[in-house]
Amino acid sequence: MRQHAIPQNILDVEFKIFTKFTLKEFAYLAMGIGAGGIFLFLYSKDQVPGAVAIPIFIISSGIGIVLALVPINDQPADQFIKNFVNAIRKPTRRVWLDSKMKQSRTESDAELAKEQVSKNLEDTIKQPKIIGSSKVSEKKIVTEDKHVDLLEELDSAEEKTEKKQTKTTASNTSSKTLTITAQNAGQYQFDIQGVERLPGNINVWLSDKNYKPISNAVVQLYDQSGNVLYANRTVENGYFLTNKIFNEGTYILKISNDKYTFPSVKIVLDNSFTKKPIKITAY
Repeated sequence: MRQHAIPQNILDVEFKIFTKFTLKEFAYLAMGIGAGGIFLFLYSKDQVPGAVAIPIFIISSGIGIVLALVPINDQPADQFIKNFVNAIRKPTRRVWLDSKMKQSRTESDAELAKEQVSKNLEDTIKQPKIIGSSKVSEKKIVTEDKHVDLLEELDSAEEKTEKKQTKTTASNTSSKTLTITAQNAGQYQFDIQGVERLPGNINVWLSDKNYKPISNAVVQLYDQSGNVLYANRTVENGYFLTNKIFNEGTYILKISNDKYTFPSVKIVLDNSFTKKPIKITAY
């Protein structure tokens, strides 16, 4: 299978570039050991005494190893040092609020919340709901002393936009079906560092034939009965990441985009299926 570049900065995941090291880890090791190696070289030429060259080599190499490989408080050493310096330079400030200040802040937050709710409802009516699960919570939100049933608003919005969405995506929907099982998943999945931290076990990366990520593609995940389980748009780096561990079974991915055509993807999920992203290439 042809090797290709995969976008980075997914959930702050760093890819392993050199054997088992990321680019940053390799750079720290190279700088630490390289700087100490210069003194060993000078020592071999009798230009620097061993009492100076050897300790400097040990210290320099040790610093490089610590920065590259040794975590402190469950975070990389360089990040820990950065946070420590920031904590010293910018200590936490505590501000005490009296009752009048608390009341003023609460009223201000309530006004902002009302504006945000109104904006969210307006945006929902303008476009189909595709973020998150297809099941919407039946919570009621109070704005301007009126109860707005969010479920009814969203259902109404979906009905209004269903025909428009169908017309837009029909021309780019392919009848071709790509079946991925645990046996052939290795042909489509690729490894990334930190894959175990992904919240879901069905993840997709979309690209064109030149392996350029495709953003703003609508990806919908269905069960075998045709129920929508999860839906979202791909972001700038072309990734569609689910937010839960799905049970064993058969799932269908339907992908649509104004500029590209994708196959329908059938995923047969079992306990041997990993969280690694699946690469889907547009026609």
